[in-house]
Amino acid sequence: MVGNCLFEAPWVRFCPTDQGQCRVLVAQSKKKTLSQKNVPPIFQGEPEDSPPMPPPYVLPAPPLGAEGPQVPDSPPPSVSPPPSASEVPEAISPPQPHSPEPMSRHLRSAQGTATPALQMPLRETRGPQQVAPDGTIQEGGRFYYYQPFSTADFLNWKHHTPSYSEKPQALIDLLEFIFQTHCPTWIDCQQLLFTLFDTEEHWRIVTEAQKWLQANAGGRADLANWVREAFPEENPHWDYDTEEGKRNLERYRQAFLQGAKAGAKKPTNIAKISEILQEPNESPAKFYERLCEAFQTYTPFDPEAPENQRMINAAFVGQAQSDIRKKLQKLEGFAGENATKLLEIANKVFINRDQVARRDAEKRMKQKVTLLAAALSKPVPPVGPPRRGQGTRPGKRSPLEHDQCAYCKEKGHWKNECPNRPEKKTKAPPSQY
Repeated sequence: MVGNCLFEAPWVRFCPTDQGQCRVLVAQSKKKTLSQKNVPPIFQGEPEDSPPMPPPYVLPAPPLGAEGPQVPDSPPPSVSPPPSASEVPEAISPPQPHSPEPMSRHLRSAQGTATPALQMPLRETRGPQQVAPDGTIQEGGRFYYYQPFSTADFLNWKHHTPSYSEKPQALIDLLEFIFQTHCPTWIDCQQLLFTLFDTEEHWRIVTEAQKWLQANAGGRADLANWVREAFPEENPHWDYDTEEGKRNLERYRQAFLQGAKAGAKKPTNIAKISEILQEPNESPAKFYERLCEAFQTYTPFDPEAPENQRMINAAFVGQAQSDIRKKLQKLEGFAGENATKLLEIANKVFINRDQVARRDAEKRMKQKVTLLAAALSKPVPPVGPPRRGQGTRPGKRSPLEHDQCAYCKEKGHWKNECPNRPEKKTKAPPSQY
């Protein structure tokens, strides 16, 4: 009222009601009824990535002489129901060049083309068949598609393979398997190099790979440039669908593998070979493998070379378990034998070791039983002090026969008649005063 007295606001006016009563409207929350249920909200998410579609079907070739319009290849019919009229968009506009495509579009393969639109996994495949204008069906050409390694692949290889410094041969075998099976690109090789090796091992492998390329350059004039191009430090973008790109990738992988083999070499230490001994429960094949790894790591000798086979065999026989060593040493000229034959004989001894141990245990048990039976056949001496009139005392004589001498133990006379008994000296009678 004070405000009204001071000034009049044009937007404030008195509104009388016919009934003379005023109502005040207050905003309140809606009360929940018992029938109403808590329904979780549904959020519209991104569509899941669809799997790659199969290559398009090829229509059968028309009969010879028949002319008709060429029907282009079409994708296989969809098994899902057709969309309703309300779901069909009014117009489909082509994607703008600045707008990124969704991931699902990258996973879909191009249809109706002989080569893929995108470079995906580096695996060899064959394109769809093509119908020539004359009606003949032509086989599709071969091409590669690229599929990079996943994080799970690198983690499995890293955690299930010994380190390069501990067992280099295990990691080298893994690289050979990956190169032969997956045909990795330059980027994949770099990921392998930085994931499976540490920094020092990485640069050691790169240096040894460059040395191997220099040794196999074939007298090139521009040696430094050729090595730099053959083993580049930056992505060369080699096209793996061309013959030149395939040769470059193959040479790069070969240099990588040779660098890993040369980088695993350690300073020559022949004494390390003598420390490799066969464990009691170790199989001969595993022991032979450890011995070859030691030769390859600590010596300049190749264990797979035929000229080094005698040295490997001598170390294998001399450092094996005693039962295997005795069996192999009985073989005449064992040093010149084939490693397969030595391993076969050693495996027989290793497998029959349980039977030999069982026979030895049975033999020892029989000896114990014999000794126990002999001990039980003897009379058992009484326990405690001997009673009066029983037992023997030390030094007590055995009873004599009725005609046996007690002095010389001969029969036919008694002690007082014994001729062997010395005569007693008679004492002089005492003098009488």
